Amino acid sequence: MAGRLARELEETWNTSGFLGIARRVARKLRTKVRRALNPLFRLLRESRTVLVAAGPAGLLRHLGQRIRLFVLRLAGRGQSEAELASETMRYWNEGDKAGINLGDYSHWVDTGPWQDRDKWLALGRVHFEMYEQLCKAMGTPRPLRNAVEWGSGGGANAIHFIHEVKEYCGIEIAQASLVECERVLAEAGFNGFRPVLVSAESPETALELAPEPFDLFLSTYVFELLPSRSYGERVARIAWQLLKPGGLALIQIRYDDGSPRSTQKNADYFRHASRFTSYRVEEFWTKMEAIGFQPLYVKLVPRLVAGYSGDLYAYFAMRRPD
Repeated sequence: MAGRLARELEETWNTSGFLGIARRVARKLRTKVRRALNPLFRLLRESRTVLVAAGPAGLLRHLGQRIRLFVLRLAGRGQSEAELASETMRYWNEGDKAGINLGDYSHWVDTGPWQDRDKWLALGRVHFEMYEQLCKAMGTPRPLRNAVEWGSGGGANAIHFIHEVKEYCGIEIAQASLVECERVLAEAGFNGFRPVLVSAESPETALELAPEPFDLFLSTYVFELLPSRSYGERVARIAWQLLKPGGLALIQIRYDDGSPRSTQKNADYFRHASRFTSYRVEEFWTKMEAIGFQPLYVKLVPRLVAGYSGDLYAYFAMRRPD
């Protein structure tokens, strides 16, 4: 690296002389200063947004949380799963106070990029087609009686199942998303939506609120939002219990390809929410087997594939054995 820098400086001297060297050094210094100050600028932008949305008391809480997370990073530590679950709950119910467009991230039609209804419909259509392929591969008779979705959001998946099932159960930690999903399905003429609200701290309450066995469990663009890998196992275990014997499951995760961008996060949910949790593909497969699922196949969708939202996705097609 030192040799390359020496060659670059020599070339600059030969072509531009002292002024060229001075300009090059000045550019390097500007870049380093900008990178060093970026976290401060980001904090100032966040603080201004929080002050407007939540007032001085909300700003003080926000700054206290940022200082705490900074200390944790310095100590090389992360937050506990309970702390992260609490942050998850706050993010999806109160994130608008920090400038987060929850309708955008929850796939509400006519919000953010989903103002294009065709784009919104395409988001869930690819998952319905995967479901059709899974039924065909397993020889499962259609239509099904009922389905349950963990993280139904604004109904981007559900809208494609209204002619397939008599009952569609949506499990959410955000009441606003359940209301939006029910509204969208009712407008489409479907009255079989069953909303189930749980807290992020106690996802197992879904077993009490939606006790009947289901033919299909669906969860897409959700497992990467969960607070930890072990939390994802808890949700998968709930899925296994919600399914009837022989029931099918389609679960999408964000997979870890070894790059820094894809690794598991352990703190600061508000900053990393959309890419918080990831698994190695073989790791998730074996965890599902340990729970009792029979994984049938996995479909990998690398980044920037048409029809998907542009990340590292793996779709696991599974069955609860008879």
